[in-house]
Amino acid sequence: MSFTYKEDVFKGVMDFRFIYVDGPFSSGTAKEFVSFVQSKHITAGAVVLFNSPGGLVSEALDLGRAIRASGLDTTVGVEGGSGECYSACTLAFLGGVNRTIPDEAVFGVHRFSSDAALSSKEALDVGQTQMSEIAEYAAYMGVSPKFVNEMVRSSSSSINVLTQDQLIALGVITPRFKTDWEIKTTNSGKFYLVGSTQTNDGIDNMIVICDHRLIVAMMLFNTSGEYMNNALKHTSTYRWSFDGQEIEIPERDIIEHIKRKDADYLETRVRLSQETLIRLMDTSELGFMMIPRSNLGWISGLFQGWTSDFNGGKHKFFGFVNSCRGS
Repeated sequence: MSFTYKEDVFKGVMDFRFIYVDGPFSSGTAKEFVSFVQSKHITAGAVVLFNSPGGLVSEALDLGRAIRASGLDTTVGVEGGSGECYSACTLAFLGGVNRTIPDEAVFGVHRFSSDAALSSKEALDVGQTQMSEIAEYAAYMGVSPKFVNEMVRSSSSSINVLTQDQLIALGVITPRFKTDWEIKTTNSGKFYLVGSTQTNDGIDNMIVICDHRLIVAMMLFNTSGEYMNNALKHTSTYRWSFDGQEIEIPERDIIEHIKRKDADYLETRVRLSQETLIRLMDTSELGFMMIPRSNLGWISGLFQGWTSDFNGGKHKFFGFVNSCRGS
């Protein structure tokens, strides 16, 4: 198995840290991975990209535990493209604190076997012990016990490729976000709506206020350090993402451009136009994107911002909007 580390892929705009893991799991793989991480001084938050046919289960379990202990995230892929994760690889993958699998990637499980010369009883005992360890490991990593059921659905010589729906239902893919919506009041008795979204990087907030029948969204982005400085320095335009459809926010709707609110948050104020409100009626996931200048050689699809579960607070949102309009 080979390990490759790349950082500062988009230097000057965002800091990305990737560990590419390619090849089968063999004796000593887990120790080699730990040594590699230590030698490169890789800290929590880096992403491990797997592309592996599988291999030794014990090594995969140890590598997965090492990933969790280091606070690393996991995904499936190769540099510049999609990847495959089969058999034991799927167990190492579960070690990620945050786990994602692109639609085009392949994630396949199967029943594990041993090459050792064992009697039927010995093989049964080994199999039961191994599956018990795998079940305990998966539970510790926050994965449904039904994950093990999917492993034994196929023989050791066939692969059960899991769909995106299955990966989400089993908890193999961690939730991208969770949004809580709540209507609150100020000390002066004015109402406002808060959508707080728990993401991989912290809690972001969309605060909706009524300003003389004008609906204003205060977008509070949780960030700090270099990420905050880069966003302040390079952001030039903003976009809404309505269920993945990106729409640039016109300058006339920008009430206040990005600024530092405090040590942990950036703030942008946006007018919610009638056109935006109409789009929101049919939106389930609402994203806010801060886009840097094009002359920085920006790669499409990368931005600073977040996505919220708008569908869960839609009734509160439009109740607030209607109340504002009627005031």
